[in-house]
Amino acid sequence: KKTKAGDIVIIAGDLGLFWSKKTTDVKLKALEELAAERDVEYLFIDGNHENFTMLEALPLEERYSGQVGKVRDHIYWLRRGEVYIIEGKTFFCFGGALSIDRHYRVPFESWWPQEEPSSVDMANAINNLNKIDYKPDYIITHAAPPLLLKSIRGFTFIDFHDPAQEFLDKIVTMLTTENPNFKKWYFGHYHIDRFSNKHGFYALYEKFKLIK
Repeated sequence: KKTKAGDIVIIAGDLGLFWSKKTTDVKLKALEELAAERDVEYLFIDGNHENFTMLEALPLEERYSGQVGKVRDHIYWLRRGEVYIIEGKTFFCFGGALSIDRHYRVPFESWWPQEEPSSVDMANAINNLNKIDYKPDYIITHAAPPLLLKSIRGFTFIDFHDPAQEFLDKIVTMLTTENPNFKKWYFGHYHIDRFSNKHGFYALYEKFKLIK
């Protein structure tokens, strides 16, 4: 979908640009030029296919009332557990997910253990949600709670324990209880585009959704 000047694009994980330094620099330069040309800002949460060494080296700054990692002008990393105010709406963001194929990849070359949320990430999320009484307008995550995933995809993997999914499982009840009228929950880990009418949950992969 075409963007217009002033738009903000939020990517629900696996940006696909952070890998080797050489390819990352080329791709980020191209995206920065595109963003500047179109006057668009690109925001993203981390997925499980990221070079976390590069992400964690990004300079941090305050933006959208939360802490972001600055990639380039017009490109920012929305960090785990932060709550942002974007165009007057509150967004709770929580990246990360466990790779089911991690045993076949090379540590710190094609896989990073930081894909798994840490206790610090989880504490930051709880602290920031408490500040807004568990009432964000929108929720952007990479993984999804197992119950939600089953309702959308129709199944979950037996005996696959993803700390990101399990953490989200702990807070989904509080989120939906305290804020039953939250607008939408978007997540991008599962390579499907599917919507659950029951609670406004979107699994996104190739599609874009307009946030109003």
